[in-house]
Amino acid sequence: MAIKDNLSAADPLSNEALQKLIAYKEEDLYVDYKESFDHKNNKQWLEITKDVMAFANTQGGYIVIGVRHKPFIVIGLEDSIVDFLAETNNILQKVNRYISPSFTNIRTKKYKTEDGNIVVIHIPESKGRTHIVVKEASYKYPDGRTEMVLRPGMIYVRRSATNNVMTPDDLEFILARRLDYYKESLFNRISRVVQAPIEHELVFLDANDVSKRAKGIRISDDPDATEVKGLNIAVPPKNDQQEIAGWIAMRARNERFSPGSERLWYIYSNRLTLKDTLTDDQIAELMRFNLLNNIPTFYWMQFVDDEKCKNIIKEWRYN
Repeated sequence: MAIKDNLSAADPLSNEALQKLIAYKEEDLYVDYKESFDHKNNKQWLEITKDVMAFANTQGGYIVIGVRHKPFIVIGLEDSIVDFLAETNNILQKVNRYISPSFTNIRTKKYKTEDGNIVVIHIPESKGRTHIVVKEASYKYPDGRTEMVLRPGMIYVRRSATNNVMTPDDLEFILARRLDYYKESLFNRISRVVQAPIEHELVFLDANDVSKRAKGIRISDDPDATEVKGLNIAVPPKNDQQEIAGWIAMRARNERFSPGSERLWYIYSNRLTLKDTLTDDQIAELMRFNLLNNIPTFYWMQFVDDEKCKNIIKEWRYN
């Protein structure tokens, strides 16, 4: 199992995973070695804060303390440092002072080797959020010099074996990863898949009140038809494609408009035959309508442009 796979394993700090970290001997996107650590030195805590942020904002990683990287030697740590770092809350209290949102799922573990005790910090990937510096932090040297270490608004990411302030390319990576996370989350929220014969309409009633019935609008070709939101609905749609086009037109006039869930379920039940007859915009709007009505969304989502998909999910998340 590769180091990357260990990060998402059931126990990312198993003895097997820790033995692999000792044998790995390379700093990269997932691993950082530190020869020593003074838990009373604030500058070292600020650097650890950068490390934790960078790993969490990228793909997760391990910080191995008590190991020299070049040449690779296990140095070991004093018992007092091991005991302090092995308490996860001590780590969280230090790194959360300047960061938002706070870290909550970092884990630490001490590990005994033939050459001394070390501590390993496991930082999982923060898929659904991005950690940002929200408070200025500086360090004053004994000679009076002051170094600014953290500035509000800074976002660190992991690139190769170093921590770097986020660039526009990194932002694209984070947004793409966030989009993948939301897609996965939405897919996992689908609790059941309902199949119905294509020629039938699938109707869901309110489970809490079966007496409720959807309020309908009868579409008529009567020239005296009642206007709705300024539109005169005179000609009924002749097919599903025209009905979907009508929904899109209604939403263009009223962004809060949404068709009834029973009609969306009907369209969903016919998705396989309808998909190739719809435009990209119609598919994107069906994704939006399904999302707003808690109807399975993934089928439509897979055909929507990533940028448009991202915007629809943002709109759904913040409404």
